Amino acid sequence: MSQLLFHYTSDIGLKGIIESNKIWATSFKNKNDLSEFDYGSRLFSETIISISEKNLFIGEKYRTLLFEYLSTELKKITHNFTTSFCTHNDHIEKQYGILSQWRNYAGIGGYAIGFDQEAIIERSGDYTNRFISNTESALAWTMEEFCTYGTVPHAYLSNFYHFIPNIVHSIINNNVDPIRNEAWFQNFVISGIKCASLIKHPAFREEAEFRISYGIFNNRQLVDLHQKNFNGNVIPVLELFGSCGVVDLIREIIVGPHVDSGAKVDLLDDFLKGHGIDWVRIREVDLPLRV
Repeated sequence: MSQLLFHYTSDIGLKGIIESNKIWATSFKNKNDLSEFDYGSRLFSETIISISEKNLFIGEKYRTLLFEYLSTELKKITHNFTTSFCTHNDHIEKQYGILSQWRNYAGIGGYAIGFDQEAIIERSGDYTNRFISNTESALAWTMEEFCTYGTVPHAYLSNFYHFIPNIVHSIINNNVDPIRNEAWFQNFVISGIKCASLIKHPAFREEAEFRISYGIFNNRQLVDLHQKNFNGNVIPVLELFGSCGVVDLIREIIVGPHVDSGAKVDLLDDFLKGHGIDWVRIREVDLPLRV
């Protein structure tokens, strides 16, 4: 059996996913996502500065200039959308889920929807393949990977090490225009965007987060782009996988701690059967309820 990726949500969120057969990738301009992207941008910028200092002497003035340029540049080229999942790695998490996630739904009860990891990665590939051969495509990049915590995923930088001194020299001399349209420079910036999108603070390590992320060119439109209201704020969202759907990828739903969790299991079973869904395992978490 493939490993499962869990999406924690509320009654309303679960109902919306099942009835619409959709899950949304949220814009990084959402406040929480933007703060995470800023954190990732800072670590990426510090890594570039650290690498470049082996070849160039960079004073504090230029360190600040580099950070400001790189962190700004990473937001200019693409509009980034992400859907996040958690993994249950040890036997405690596999049995009970992740306590910090359940706390988000204290008092109302939450659900952990388990998606087939291999199938969801394959579905993402099928969705994005239709854009790859189109040079006018709005899709700049796609990524299905686990987050890193407090560290830069160097795999995204390995192809650019020999370019970094040139990039840094151009930035601190305010002479980026001659290289801006070079394919290697654009690929470097996109690699930086991917890095910043994957890095989380070490305090969130227990989530073992897996992300599916898409970067949309800021000057182009994608037909699957929508607007949704989140807590009174209208946020751009991307319909993950377009019309391909997600419900058939669900393998398990865990009903979180709640005073009526047994009743919620029965109601969920009836709800799924009412939508013709009979392959999903439902189970209740046996955790003490704290509200």
